[in-house]
Amino acid sequence: SERILFNEDEEIANDAPAEEKEMMRKVRIRNTNAVKKLKKLYGNKCQITGEQYTFKKRNGQYYSEGHHLIELGKNGSDSARNIVILSPLIHRMLHYANVEGLDLKKIMDNKLTFKINGQEYTITWHPEHAKIVTQDPGWIIY
Repeated sequence: SERILFNEDEEIANDAPAEEKEMMRKVRIRNTNAVKKLKKLYGNKCQITGEQYTFKKRNGQYYSEGHHLIELGKNGSDSARNIVILSPLIHRMLHYANVEGLDLKKIMDNKLTFKINGQEYTITWHPEHAKIVTQDPGWIIY
């Protein structure tokens, strides 16, 4: 027999305008300059996969995202030392997948190999960026 997912009388099928609420929320003011400079340094390409898993925006530039290796909510800094530029897919994977071996003390030749869901990936740092990142070799992140 055919299963009906939605009945017309259900709230989910309701075409009424969404309810509005006024809310007050505390937000963290971010320093966007570090991400902007790093995106420029990497040409908006992912430090792990390059152009793979990204796309060009209408303006012709690649879409990329800045990822804080140590989350801001866990006292991570909002500086170039704590940020990598990633494709949206890799960024989500770092937040939601099983990540192992992301130990900045093991950066060698501006590269660090680690695992996401058991598969190896390598972050590559531009030499200028690597100088900043390796200033504090005591980090173990995942």
